[in-house]
Amino acid sequence: MPRHIIYLLRFTQVIVYFYAGIAKMNEDWIRGEPIRHWIVSRAQQGYNPNSILSHYTTIFLTSEAGVYFISIGGLLFDLTAGFLLCFPRGFIFNIALINCVFFHLMNKFLMNIGIFPWVMLASTTLFFEPDWVFNIPGVSSLIEPAKEVKFKGKLDFKKKFVLLLFCLFALHQILIPLRHHLYYDNVAWNEMGHRYSWRMKLRDKVCEVDMNLVDPSTGLRYQVDYASYLVGKQARKVKPRPELLIQYAHFIARTYEEESKVYPEVYVDMECSLNYRTKQKMFHPDVDLAQVDPYDWSRFPDIIYPLEPLWSRFPDIIYPLEPLTPEEQNDSILNWEKVVSLISDPLQPANLVFQKENKKNKKNKK
Repeated sequence: MPRHIIYLLRFTQVIVYFYAGIAKMNEDWIRGEPIRHWIVSRAQQGYNPNSILSHYTTIFLTSEAGVYFISIGGLLFDLTAGFLLCFPRGFIFNIALINCVFFHLMNKFLMNIGIFPWVMLASTTLFFEPDWVFNIPGVSSLIEPAKEVKFKGKLDFKKKFVLLLFCLFALHQILIPLRHHLYYDNVAWNEMGHRYSWRMKLRDKVCEVDMNLVDPSTGLRYQVDYASYLVGKQARKVKPRPELLIQYAHFIARTYEEESKVYPEVYVDMECSLNYRTKQKMFHPDVDLAQVDPYDWSRFPDIIYPLEPLWSRFPDIIYPLEPLTPEEQNDSILNWEKVVSLISDPLQPANLVFQKENKKNKKNKK
């Protein structure tokens, strides 16, 4: 295989790691969310009372020190891993390799994100020297090593054109994950530009949906059972993604039209909590989503409320807002009091106040 192909593949891996680290540099991740709620619950689920290792591992993972070890450690790992793997074989490369194996195995068993950790572990071999496979006993008897051939010719038009394609591919890999900065508001909130931006496991949205259908010929309003036409994971996947919910509103409208021969209006009143913040409205409740093109993102600013800043609230111009709680103000590694607290008591239990508040609010609504 030509060496420039290997370099190109390595480049794509560096992009994945580095952009994942850049994406983690946000106010929610730095305050330990949503890791705090995910890891604590999963560590408790895997607790084995008969194992000493499980006992102490659970104590660590359910502590604030464990939360920040994963969040800040993951951020630093992603920012540096790809570059450190580019070092030649030696101490730095070996440390980076050990970190990669630990990181991806931890992702697999703690985060449960499917095949991705195995793919990234397999892709780590791209940073090995091309002859690494012949260090495996018996491989050399099955595969004959290729002789290294150095290119000494000149770059003709064909080779220059291929080189141009490689440069365009690299530029595509660099720019496309950044496109969400050109769109409206926060990508974790409105999902605009989320795909193919290496923003993995950075947001958790809990939403409550109230869908209503209005027949314009009669003026009658019907409440739609949100999950009635969804199967399996669809109900969970569609709800927090505005683009998919708009498509679902179109589906509801077309289904009603087939039965009544009238294309209805569909309104959605939805509140979401992003990464265990206070809940806020997603859609303007007076917008007919059945008339909104889900692929016309230029209209989204008129349809979707902006995400409220974590550290300051908008005035009460949209709907009543709760003030910031002391936990929301102080529960961040950027807060000096939080740093002192972690140093003095690193194994203090993880603060799950947001989850408790959400459950309390949900109970009160019932």
